[in-house]
Amino acid sequence: MNDHAGVQEELLRVSQPQLGELLKEWRRRARRRRGLPRALTQKELAEGAGLGLRKYQDLEAGRSRPLLAPGQAERLAALLGLSEGERTTLFLLATQGMPGTSEATYAEGLTDSQLLVDTFDPTPAVVLDAAWNVLIFNAAMADWFPFVRRPRANILLWCLSHPDSRKQIIDWSQHTRSWLGILRQAQATHAGHPDVAAIVEHVTTDSTLHPMWRDRSDTQQDIGGERFTLQLPFHEGKRVEIAIQVLYPSGRRNHQVGVLTPLTPGP
Repeated sequence: MNDHAGVQEELLRVSQPQLGELLKEWRRRARRRRGLPRALTQKELAEGAGLGLRKYQDLEAGRSRPLLAPGQAERLAALLGLSEGERTTLFLLATQGMPGTSEATYAEGLTDSQLLVDTFDPTPAVVLDAAWNVLIFNAAMADWFPFVRRPRANILLWCLSHPDSRKQIIDWSQHTRSWLGILRQAQATHAGHPDVAAIVEHVTTDSTLHPMWRDRSDTQQDIGGERFTLQLPFHEGKRVEIAIQVLYPSGRRNHQVGVLTPLTPGP
């Protein structure tokens, strides 16, 4: 197994217990929400969602790593009587994606995304567009990285160029090579995007970044799974290791959800 796959599996192990607790709570509430004469059993949910009983039991116990298919998640959400925000949370945790959102309901989708990222508190979560502009963030993200509150805050530009990032992200130079590979990929796939072009221009005029950009031509997909060690003022200088999970809404490929899962406890 390669290193990336190992990190992804570890990240899923981090997320599964949270999913299991939510499933148990949602199953308990389903009786009242749907006006049922009795509580739903695990077997009824498993059969209704098209899952094996053992797999559903493992999901609820936080033991199962395999992901659900979107159709299974949809059926499970309907059986549990979930709200739109809860349904989105189920998709994020169980399918590593989000339900599609039409252009006509884009604003409503952003509201739902705010509800979604808020459910992750105290774990930082953020929604970005294709050029890493910050669209939505939760309170934990703002506590860890106050710059996201600024108008037109851009995650990648801050990571690459802000003096704080070079002090607060341990082994900044090593991570920068990966970020530049992601930027090259975006330059190819989003040719003409003004915000991507602006980041490239900044890189080529920065005395530290330009040699890294000039000397390599590799590209990299922004699929998450990377580990970082941070030393932030919020943690009073204590080093905290995190893993980043990047998820793409199924109906809006130009948006991404980033969840920063701590692997070591904060102070």
